[in-house]
Amino acid sequence: LDENVMNMVPGVIDTDPIENDVVDPEKIITAINLPNNNMVRNIPQDFAILTGLTVLNLAGNTLSGPIPKSLEKLVNLRTLSLSNNILNGPLDLDFSVFPNLEFFSVFGNQLSGDLPPSLGQATALEYINLNGNGFTGDISRVDYSSLTELEYLNLGDNQLTGNFPSSVTSATKLTKLYVFSNELSGPITADFFYLQALTELYLGGNEFDGEFPTSVWGLSTLTELDVRGNRFTGNLDNVSGLRNLVRLNLGDNRFSGEISSGIGFLQNLEILHLYDNAFTGTVATEIGFLQNLVALYIDGNELTGDIPTELENLEILRGLGLGNNDFNEQPIPDFIFNMPDLKQLRLQNANFNGEIPRAIGSLGDLELIHLEDNDLTGDIPDEMSNLGNVRELVLDGNDLDGDISFIGEMSSLE
Repeated sequence: LDENVMNMVPGVIDTDPIENDVVDPEKIITAINLPNNNMVRNIPQDFAILTGLTVLNLAGNTLSGPIPKSLEKLVNLRTLSLSNNILNGPLDLDFSVFPNLEFFSVFGNQLSGDLPPSLGQATALEYINLNGNGFTGDISRVDYSSLTELEYLNLGDNQLTGNFPSSVTSATKLTKLYVFSNELSGPITADFFYLQALTELYLGGNEFDGEFPTSVWGLSTLTELDVRGNRFTGNLDNVSGLRNLVRLNLGDNRFSGEISSGIGFLQNLEILHLYDNAFTGTVATEIGFLQNLVALYIDGNELTGDIPTELENLEILRGLGLGNNDFNEQPIPDFIFNMPDLKQLRLQNANFNGEIPRAIGSLGDLELIHLEDNDLTGDIPDEMSNLGNVRELVLDGNDLDGDISFIGEMSSLE
């Protein structure tokens, strides 16, 4: 065994107890944990002769080159963690030789090529993380139907193509499923009903289209649902089924219809992003019952009517987007200026009139203000000089006047 492998930092190598004086390090070494050190170069080929290894953790180093096929000799592995290195090349391992492998992670490398179909044959797997690489090819090259112990699957931030893999729904123990930021397309025909343990579902940043799968609305265990940046259609009629939801992001899709009053049942909701869709009707007053909300973005729809005063209950908001809608002409609501934690205010192109309230100067945490393309009049209030954290201020397309020299005091403006 290579001297550099054996002379590792004390405490990172675990061994099994022995009964006699004959020591075979190649068999008694059961775990190597070397995360977040300064290891460089390639993964040593000599690891492969440690046939007793159950844990190999080299995450968070600067290892480069391909993952050596010689690791297939470590047939007793339960954990293989190679994340956050600069490994490259294909994932050319035969996973069928790892009958006990439970944890496999290579996120944050530069791996490429197709997913190995044999990944679906490592039937003890509970955790798979391939996020943040350059994998390509059809995501359905792997048949997930035999991975009945799988609880965590992250294939996000790659370049995978094809349709959503319906075989995933056979992994009924799944709690977290991420396929965001790929090039997946087509409608999703999978029945999510079988994933009754699912708590987080991230499908955003793909090219999915067609009706959003209605079976998702029945997953009462969900706490996070993010499908932003696709072409899904559908409505929110059954959103009340997601009563444990904390984060809901449907932004930049083609959802339509009214914002259902059922939204008011999501009492744990902290993030509500419905921006850039085709929602119509008035803003549901029930949104004002969601007193845990810190972000509300419903801009870029076809909403009409008055902005409900019930929104005044959202006192801990940090982000508010109402712009690019067709509300009745009205002044900017006073209750907005009773939200002391507000950092983003997006009210552009929404038929606001009257003056900019001087109370805006009390929102000292504001970083972004969009009031453009309304019917605002009068002087720009001097109190805005108090907004020293503002990085982006857009006021054009109104009928404002007055002295704007105070802008020079807004040191954070970009």
